[in-house]
Amino acid sequence: MLVSKKLRIILLEDEKAISDLLRKIIQGFGHEVLAFSDPTACFFCKNYGAKCPQEYPCADVILSDNMMPNLRGIDYLKLLRTRNCKILDENQALMSAAVSQKHQEEIHALGCQFFPKPFMINTLQSWLNECAARVSEDRLLADLEV
Repeated sequence: MLVSKKLRIILLEDEKAISDLLRKIIQGFGHEVLAFSDPTACFFCKNYGAKCPQEYPCADVILSDNMMPNLRGIDYLKLLRTRNCKILDENQALMSAAVSQKHQEEIHALGCQFFPKPFMINTLQSWLNECAARVSEDRLLADLEV
């Protein structure tokens, strides 16, 4: 089932096969996907310590693996908060095959979704539909140079 609202989704996954598969699946749901294999390659992280200069969010959703090169997914999500990220906390998610109970609690304390790998695609689709419902119909997104 396709959603009526097209979302812009940031996907952070360093395993190419998983990234390609998730990108194709999410695009099949009718969404735009910007995929990065390293959080520090993403435009969000180009200037560590700087506040987000954008007036509008860069994306509607962030879906990040936890075990990433240079910066763990959970640390990436924490960094976004210190930089005044405008993406809703509830529209940010972390996925991992190995996350301690302590890290799961940190993820939930951040207000983010957690997907233990492997997860069912319909679970992801349901969450994306929830994300779409939280995004205003007339929302504006920042122009990106990617």
